[in-house]
Amino acid sequence: MVRFALVAPFFLPAGEWSAAPGSPLPVGPMAGRPAVGDVDGDGRLDLVVACGTCCGSRPDPQSGRIVVALGDGAGRFRWASSLVVGPSVRKVALGDLDDDGDLDLVAAEHDRHELVLLMNDGRGGFTRRDAPAPSVLPEPQPGDADPPAGHTHEVAIADVDGDGRLDLLATSVSTHAVAILLQDEAGAFRHAPGSPLRVRTPYDALALADVDGDGDLDFAVPSLAGHAIELFLGDGSGRFAVAPGSPLRVGERPGYVTFADLDGDGDPDLAASHDDVAQLDLLCNDGRGRFAPIAGSPLRAEVAGFWWGIAAADLDGDGRVDLALGNGGAAAVTLLRGDGAGGFALDGAPRPVGKGPSYVVAADLDGDGGVELLTGDYGDGTVSVLRRVPRSPPLAPPPTAPAR
Repeated sequence: MVRFALVAPFFLPAGEWSAAPGSPLPVGPMAGRPAVGDVDGDGRLDLVVACGTCCGSRPDPQSGRIVVALGDGAGRFRWASSLVVGPSVRKVALGDLDDDGDLDLVAAEHDRHELVLLMNDGRGGFTRRDAPAPSVLPEPQPGDADPPAGHTHEVAIADVDGDGRLDLLATSVSTHAVAILLQDEAGAFRHAPGSPLRVRTPYDALALADVDGDGDLDFAVPSLAGHAIELFLGDGSGRFAVAPGSPLRVGERPGYVTFADLDGDGDPDLAASHDDVAQLDLLCNDGRGRFAPIAGSPLRAEVAGFWWGIAAADLDGDGRVDLALGNGGAAAVTLLRGDGAGGFALDGAPRPVGKGPSYVVAADLDGDGGVELLTGDYGDGTVSVLRRVPRSPPLAPPPTAPAR
């Protein structure tokens, strides 16, 4: 039986994590989730982050921008450009949309239905694509009522129809839908058959993985008001259908979800965090796309703020998946050490970062094979970078004096 356990306030010995040089990096007010990729083609990971208002917050005069910062290969970043998009730009995703070998950008504005495409010049410079903007709304038909105001919370890039061209997925909270936008040979995006898909209040994440082992991408999205995770299975042509057993019931108001192999059996499992509480639901995949709660789920802990963004990675180098959780509303990240069989324990006290780190991302910024953690700190407009400091080896015993 897969076991899951966390006994708060029990802590495993804390790993030694510290702020990387230059951290936190000021990027602008209302920093969102960082995106990491090599945007200038130098073989080093760079940073892209949107800074815009969300959910009724008053925009700052300097908000509404996407900041591009170039990495030096050692975990440090320097500003390269600041792209004006719109006051509510909140999410960005990276992908080679035009198949020229460079990473392009798609951005979602919280208050708009239209997505923004920014094309890379190969050196990390971006310009808005001169073409009709893809929209999460379907093509209007005669007699259609005026759509509600925009409320776009997430955007993702993936080839969901297997034609070698990257497509777009986006959530629309106000229209209770997930849009699947397929790219054609001319680079235009059109809704896939059946898109947009009906989902009650799809929220702040779109997790993609092949959950049923058929070779086609599937996706999960949290349904905030539905208190569930909605799961859709892809057929490889861009069409998606509700998975058997969906919606997957979890705790109240799930806001964020990710896939990871939590129990070491090779199948992507699910982890979901919740709005305004430090609670984590973990669901085990049976290998055919059917999910059930791991024993002991949900996990709850007494920490400041609430858990929101989730990064799943081997944080301590033992070959097992661990979890890093952004403590939104606070100034810290919670680390959970995995045992490889679905069990987790708190890895020390939450690690301090900038204020309001709703999102956390894991990436190997310095090429040493381990991962660093990046947080988008909404409260103070920074990106924090945490790196694991190797423990000092034990001191060698003093040499033995030679016998006389």
